[in-house]
Amino acid sequence: MQHSHDENAPDAGSDAGHGAAVSDKKPLRDPVCGMTVDPKAGKPTAEHDHRLFHFCSESCRDGFLQEPEAYLTAEDPVCGMSVDRASAQHMFKHEGERFYFCSAGCQSKFEADPDQHVQGRPEPEAQPEGTLYTCPMHSEIVQDHPGDCPKCGMALEPMTPSADTGPNPEYVDFKRRLMITAPLALAVFVLEMGSHLGLPFEDWFGHALFGWLQFALATPVVFVCRPFFKRGWSSIVNKSPNMWTLIALGTGRPTSSRSYRWLRPACFRPPCATAPAWRPSISRRLP
Repeated sequence: MQHSHDENAPDAGSDAGHGAAVSDKKPLRDPVCGMTVDPKAGKPTAEHDHRLFHFCSESCRDGFLQEPEAYLTAEDPVCGMSVDRASAQHMFKHEGERFYFCSAGCQSKFEADPDQHVQGRPEPEAQPEGTLYTCPMHSEIVQDHPGDCPKCGMALEPMTPSADTGPNPEYVDFKRRLMITAPLALAVFVLEMGSHLGLPFEDWFGHALFGWLQFALATPVVFVCRPFFKRGWSSIVNKSPNMWTLIALGTGRPTSSRSYRWLRPACFRPPCATAPAWRPSISRRLP
């Protein structure tokens, strides 16, 4: 089948990199083959999840209808962002596979060395000595070393980034922590909610073992996520409450209180079982 569009060419008005101005007009792209489609050309269309998709041919339309979720989004191989396939402004075909990009900058990096990004993301290059770092949200925050913004908690970025800075270090770090903690947190959730699903884990394991098991699973999660508490404490010290303050307080308070109650049960003994039960008094005699 012959197409009349260059599928690798970015559309007019595309940005030159992250943060650059882009045209408000996005292309209509076939989410299956990546070709740009003229909606006035009478090409096939299909509706999915209250959205109309355009296709270059019936074969692409049929492929989409068989598995629509597979053609909705794609991951930018350079920065890892999720890109909408049907409106992506930047797409490149390499060795028969189509890659979608969030910006022209990411596409240029990929085209310069596709194998590097296909096999694995590069490590961020070391910044030259004397590089200053600033907050994307608060430009008045400037320091000579990487760190977190004392006002909003965001990771500081170099003021003079190079063309090959690699993936966002904060994104890579948080993703790694998520991969470690998610299974542990899920296990704690299943143990706690099991009684509501007909799975009485506490009865099976016994109260003591059940408590120690939850404690053993939850403690590594809190430890791995310690940067959240660091940023939350920094927001309190700098009198600039933000989302990190809420995260630190919302997770720190119940974690600390439950840990203390488990490790020091004598401080929270239940009432004596032999104490007389309370009965409401009858205020007046019924006729």
